[in-house]
Amino acid sequence: MPDPIVDKMQEGVDQGVFPGAVLLVEHKGRRVHHAAYGSACLVPDREPATVGTIYDLASLTKPIATATAAALLVADGRLGLDDPLERYVPELTQDALKKATIRHLLTHTSGLPAWRPLYERIVPDGRKLREQPLSDRRAAIFDAIHREPLVEPVGGRCVYSDLGFILLGEIMERVAKQEWSAFCHGAIFPRLGARDLFYMGEDGSTGGVSIAGRQFAATEQDDWRGRMIRGEVHDENAAVMGGVSAHAGLFGTAEAVARAVSPWLAAVRGESSPIPASWAR
Repeated sequence: MPDPIVDKMQEGVDQGVFPGAVLLVEHKGRRVHHAAYGSACLVPDREPATVGTIYDLASLTKPIATATAAALLVADGRLGLDDPLERYVPELTQDALKKATIRHLLTHTSGLPAWRPLYERIVPDGRKLREQPLSDRRAAIFDAIHREPLVEPVGGRCVYSDLGFILLGEIMERVAKQEWSAFCHGAIFPRLGARDLFYMGEDGSTGGVSIAGRQFAATEQDDWRGRMIRGEVHDENAAVMGGVSAHAGLFGTAEAVARAVSPWLAAVRGESSPIPASWAR
């Protein structure tokens, strides 16, 4: 019998909507589909995707790592949703942003713009990225956001913002007193039961996750870095930050993503979960 899911996924490959994908579906706690389609890369040679292909999870970093970290820190009493941002980042220069809250960052209503090509100011030529110390590059990203003019009133229109989540990550690093990936591997991913999530830092995979012999999906040819991006973060602002950020940079398989979201679903259903049901809802 024809399978409509298989047919639709293959249609996406054939029509060039995406070169390849892994689709994992669970229904009522039972896995009903887990398969790979198309290619993990197209050049220089085409490689078939597999269910074990590792993908740059891009902005899934925000809900999987960052929103989860915020929920757990709030639940642990270490962070308050309505705390003003100036409590954590007194360096902010915009008076309105100083009075904005953690809740505003999480709901993309802080007034910060969606995105800025900060990487172009800090490292004009991505091929020379590592000529600047990582600590200086990270500090420059944070400083630029501290000074960024708002494009909306705080609490007004929702503007999905990478900059807001980069700032949120900086705040949580200060609260946790740890570098972001170390905090995620030590306090977030284990509580989700998702130990196969990781960042690709400039020294390799974070958290001791082994990537030897594993297949990464390619993203695209990046003019700024002058090469095909595969096995390193695609987002250029995250690249300036060493591949590790709260807005982008997470890597993993479909299996790892499924494990990471399961505690959220369990919490919503009222089942045992490290995430309080009220935060999950």
